[in-house]
Amino acid sequence: MITLTDLANELGISVHAARRRLGILLRMVDGQVSAKVMRGARGQLLLDASVAQLLREAETRARESGVSFAQSLEALLGEGANGDAHGAHPSRYPSDTHLAHAILKASYVVGGSIFLGLALLAAVFLAKG
Repeated sequence: MITLTDLANELGISVHAARRRLGILLRMVDGQVSAKVMRGARGQLLLDASVAQLLREAETRARESGVSFAQSLEALLGEGANGDAHGAHPSRYPSDTHLAHAILKASYVVGGSIFLGLALLAAVFLAKG
């Protein structure tokens, strides 16, 4: 087990950035590795060696290829699904971004419908009076 702080120092990133990267990993694999992340003494995050290695590899690939951490992690997990030993697979559920866009579009439709309904009611009342 390695602390998140030690991993952040090893990678040369802040603890906050390491925490964000861990969050990206946990969302991408839909909690499959959450049992390998625990709280230690004084609330420190402890990572299993396999999770730490996965984060290291994704960070190294992101730096070398010039893509975002999320893109390199997704590529790495895609390779893992084809037989690598990481044991984590990309989530089959849509990301939060897709869900947010769907909610936004639905709110536009509902808002537009309410506006159109109120405009029609106002037109009816104006025509009568």
